[in-house]
Amino acid sequence: MAGPVQEGEAITEVRLLGPGLLQGLPAGTVAVPVRLTDPAGSALVRAGQRVDVLASTASTWSAEEGGGSSTLSPATTRRAARNALVLSTSGQGNGARAWEEDAGGTGGGWAAGSDDAAALAGVLVLAVPESEVTQLVGAVTGAQVSVVVLS
Repeated sequence: MAGPVQEGEAITEVRLLGPGLLQGLPAGTVAVPVRLTDPAGSALVRAGQRVDVLASTASTWSAEEGGGSSTLSPATTRRAARNALVLSTSGQGNGARAWEEDAGGTGGGWAAGSDDAAALAGVLVLAVPESEVTQLVGAVTGAQVSVVVLS
């Protein structure tokens, strides 16, 4: 699904993910789900906006065995993705939106949906160049993830 579904809502072909999700975007663009650390943050983001994804790691401390030296690695924040297009959100309340292709296959538009699925809380589906996927996924795995809304 390109967005959450309400109980009793009819599932039609235009509500399913497919080639239309990335329609009109440059070749080599892929869709990547990213879970924000604070799910409430996704309620502030809307499909169609551009975001930078930030990944933060906590400081760590390690010591050598046998009483040797110890090291403290400081907390870091890095920009895991720049100018990513938000394709769909799972914000809180009824603000979830996703791109839907029309039934005639002549295009589509942004459509509203509900956000009753707790499992999707804080998930954004982002369009990024395929060349940036490994960097993005590597940066957000095990990190505190947030976004900066650009537009």
